[in-house]
Amino acid sequence: MKNKIYSLLTISVLSFFTANAQLPNPVLVGYYETWNNFKLSQVNFNYNVIDVAFAKPSFGTTSNMVFSSPSGYSGTIAQQKIDFIADIDALHAQGKIVLLSIGGANDPIFLANSTDKTTFISSILQIFSSYSYKFDGLDLDLETTSLNFGAWTMSAPAVGQTNMVTAIQSIMSSFQTQTGKKMILTMAPECVYVQGGLSNWQTNNVNGGAYLPIINGLRNELDLLHCQLYNAGGVNGGMFASNGQVYYDTSPNFITAMTETVIKGFTLVAGKGTFTGVPANKIAIGLPANSCTAAGTGYVIPADVCLAAKYLKGDISKPAGWTYTRTATYPDLRGLMTWSINEDNKTCNGAWSFANNFSCAFTVSTGTESLDEVVKNKIYPNPSTNNFTLQTAAFSNIKVYDVSGKMIEEISSSGNISFGDHWNSGIYFVKIISNEGEANFKIIKY
Repeated sequence: MKNKIYSLLTISVLSFFTANAQLPNPVLVGYYETWNNFKLSQVNFNYNVIDVAFAKPSFGTTSNMVFSSPSGYSGTIAQQKIDFIADIDALHAQGKIVLLSIGGANDPIFLANSTDKTTFISSILQIFSSYSYKFDGLDLDLETTSLNFGAWTMSAPAVGQTNMVTAIQSIMSSFQTQTGKKMILTMAPECVYVQGGLSNWQTNNVNGGAYLPIINGLRNELDLLHCQLYNAGGVNGGMFASNGQVYYDTSPNFITAMTETVIKGFTLVAGKGTFTGVPANKIAIGLPANSCTAAGTGYVIPADVCLAAKYLKGDISKPAGWTYTRTATYPDLRGLMTWSINEDNKTCNGAWSFANNFSCAFTVSTGTESLDEVVKNKIYPNPSTNNFTLQTAAFSNIKVYDVSGKMIEEISSSGNISFGDHWNSGIYFVKIISNEGEANFKIIKY
């Protein structure tokens, strides 16, 4: 049985090769905080891109990147790594993407010269190798003094900006050679470093727009851009949009204005040049998961997040009372991002309220499931070491099959259903039939 399970898992991973070579569509991106007592196996099923935060420079450097297995894993360092990699494999088996996020607010990355650049490249590749190239790519979360480049324009980037661009390109080339796949590249700039290029005050005082030459230099390699639409600061707490008006975070107007601004592109102030927009299919809306502790300011209630996404996609007309008017529709808007998965699990606004709201604006299809409303009713956690739960209000019939195709259990019930606690470790296939539709899931019991 063990060999059969491993063989099936190998086939499963190969069947998801295409999915793991590119981002899902649509995406629900969540940051996974490594410093909390939380495992990848506990991540809500709806997240299909998981950014592991963070790899950061070693003490006293701005370029020698290091990464340790998250605090939720116990045992020796070697065992922690084994268990962490196993959880990445399980996420891959579900068709999900796992990225290594670098930087963050507390650990500046800066490549001031060729030595820094070489150190950065080799240290990132060493991390990838150390984790058997299980990470699907990099997420760049450069903040604070990571963006202190000095003088620059779009046509004449500073040395630090150019070094970051060419370093990432070199890492991507090595990744391709090692894995045969394109390295996925995403970015999570704060608004001040993107739309801040429209503000004289921000450009002159807080490196406004300084991410733009990096985005521009890597636009061909870039898979996803999700600006942090929170903690905006700026001019009296607001940000300029491409229409010349100021909008404030915590508002759906801010979501729509900032998102359309980066899609359309704009001319920067202070003679810094012009930024060509990023296509909507490479844009996700980045927001805090809750109002209590996640990311400070910028929380928007789930209903308004849904409306903002639908409005940008052209699914609905402008809601009553909103002040920003879109200039086009973007039906291929890619999805949502949040800081963070761990925060989304807190109860101040309802556990998993951000993840559960995703299907309000974005229809999800995996190609193996017949989903409409059923997409909201996922089985979780998956994988599990104990039991699984199907969260639903509908009457459902569940049939569970082992890897040989033998049905081992059938359950019919209304409401949430818990099952699987008595099963042996292995892979199982679940067929759900309800008045909401039909769905097929693969689940893994450790």
